[in-house]
Amino acid sequence: FFHRYLTFLLKIFTMGTCCCAAATASRGTSQDQINDANISKHMKSEHEIHAHHIILLGAGDSGKTTLLKQMRKIYGATDKMPGAEQQMIREAVIGYMRVLCTQSVDLNVAIDEKNEEHRNFFINELSPSYAEDFNVETVARMKALWSDHGIQETYERRREYQLADNVDYFFDGRLDDIASKNYEVSFDDFVRVRVRTTGFVSEKFHKTVKEEIHEFVFTDVGGQRSERSKWMNMVHEDIDVVLYVVAISEYDLVCFEDGTTKRLDEALNLFQKVMEHGFCTGKTVTLFFNKFDLFEEKLKDPNAQTIDKFYDDFPADKDPRNVDDVVEYIYDRFLAVYTNVLPENTNAPHCHRTTAVQTEQIDILMTDIEGDLVRGRLLTVGF
Repeated sequence: FFHRYLTFLLKIFTMGTCCCAAATASRGTSQDQINDANISKHMKSEHEIHAHHIILLGAGDSGKTTLLKQMRKIYGATDKMPGAEQQMIREAVIGYMRVLCTQSVDLNVAIDEKNEEHRNFFINELSPSYAEDFNVETVARMKALWSDHGIQETYERRREYQLADNVDYFFDGRLDDIASKNYEVSFDDFVRVRVRTTGFVSEKFHKTVKEEIHEFVFTDVGGQRSERSKWMNMVHEDIDVVLYVVAISEYDLVCFEDGTTKRLDEALNLFQKVMEHGFCTGKTVTLFFNKFDLFEEKLKDPNAQTIDKFYDDFPADKDPRNVDDVVEYIYDRFLAVYTNVLPENTNAPHCHRTTAVQTEQIDILMTDIEGDLVRGRLLTVGF
């Protein structure tokens, strides 16, 4: 009897299950099924990390690494600068003064006789590791030279040779702090010192949006010619956004690699190469016209040469000292390259005017870019 009773219950349970399944199927519309599938897919991915890949491309000295430094700060990864940064900054600052002293000789710029010995020290007597010479005595030498009219003239003529940006930042008020035994690298010091990237470097940052974890992978590449072969053929199918960084203020400068190629031409030529290698195909492409603060200062300087002196095709009806006119001209040059390589693509590159050392500005721009990526991800799952 007990066996027959269990068999009876099993039949009832099986029939009920089938009836319920049939009833559910008959009631559900196709849209209901789609929504159910989307919800199930979303639930399965609730604990997944959704990766978004952003690559920073551009020629050397354009400011790509500075942007990556800003991302570290924005995501709270620079609360304490590593000790190695102290030596790097000390070596860089002494190196800047050495360049100024050497160039003052090459340009036949006279300096005060009392500072001749200081200049000779930076040209001929530095230790192999510049950081070893960063002390109170050396700081006094740098202060004396920086205030010398001849070194100031050499600095004003910096477009005639290669000198890093932000030299005045360090010499105008940071020397004593950097020489201190208790010196701790500030973020302003860190973001302004020039460090060349070799090969390529990727860093990951995480953000939770709508209960989903999103991973933003930023890849910075070496922009110098000698470094490009290390990343030019890298796999780029997973890249979502290309940020192409252009030092717009350097339209009147030449590349350090050969001393003849205009830096704007170098940026345009590299942009064409990365497009031909497929980096921009099917991607969101954004141009960062970087060092915009220096660009604006240059256009206001009556002694600075304007872009029409270097490019004959600058429109005659445009003002070479008008910011918008020059930006439009440079953007059109990049747009021409873009449409030539990808003629069927109707999405023109976005363009932003950036100053990479300004954290707040970069935070706003990157938040917008990240937001677009997250919205795109949510759309793919039906939200």
